[in-house]
Amino acid sequence: MNITLWILQVLLALAFLAHGLMFLMPPPDIAAMMDAMLPRWFQLFLGTAEVLAAVGLTLPGLARIRPGLVPAAAVGLMVVMIAATVLHLWRAEYS
Repeated sequence: MNITLWILQVLLALAFLAHGLMFLMPPPDIAAMMDAMLPRWFQLFLGTAEVLAAVGLTLPGLARIRPGLVPAAAVGLMVVMIAATVLHLWRAEYS
C-alpha cells in the first residue's frame, strides 16, 4: 500500500509540476490564449503555487523533514483545483 501511495503521489506531483511550468513558461501561441483569460501576474502566482505544491507533495516525505507539509500541499492543490473548476464552469467551458 505504501508503494502504491508513493507512485500516485509522484504522478500527481509530476502532473502539477508540468502544469505549473506551463503557467510560468508558456509557448508563445499558448501564452496568447492564456493572456486573454487571466492576467499575467495571476498566471505567475498559479504557476509558482503549483510548482511549490509539487515539491511539497514529495520532498517532505522523502527527506522525512516536516512530513506534515504533505497534507498542507494537498489541501492547497485542492483549493486551486476547486477555483479552476469554478472558473471553467463560469466560462461555460464544458460539453
